[in-house]
Amino acid sequence: MRKASTNTVLVRVAQQQVPEGRRDRVLRRRRLASVLPRRPRGRAPASVVDLRERNAAADGVLIATPEYSNIVLFKLNERVTRDSAEAEARMQLVKDLDKQIHEVRHWDVGWHTFDGFPGTYDWALNSLFDGTEAFMRFLNHPAHQAPIAHWKNHASWVVVDVHV
Repeated sequence: MRKASTNTVLVRVAQQQVPEGRRDRVLRRRRLASVLPRRPRGRAPASVVDLRERNAAADGVLIATPEYSNIVLFKLNERVTRDSAEAEARMQLVKDLDKQIHEVRHWDVGWHTFDGFPGTYDWALNSLFDGTEAFMRFLNHPAHQAPIAHWKNHASWVVVDVHV
């Protein structure tokens, strides 16, 4: 969270209110699946099991979320198809950016599901960051610049950045 953010201030005030003899702990979680795939009972990912155990042992839980959303919609150029090996390889570079750049808090990338609707885009990404400063570090990161260099020759895009 950014130093001057509302969420940061809220967490600091809450930490100051912890009764004497109790301890507070701020956990930073990069990724917890919002929708878990079906798994056999009791087979949740380790990060989910850990969080459940901590929550069960806690007297209280305060959750603060990222504050900056970046949404990008891509339209492939006419000579580019989503089925081409190059498009798939470059899409994978984008899909893996969250593993390379630690500022990313949430990362969804995918192809458009339904074909044939006018005005639609071919693929999109939806990402969350702890604030403007974190997003700017991501934006200028070399791992982010490489896919941009490729896609600017193969697609056009629109961007929406929102403080959430």
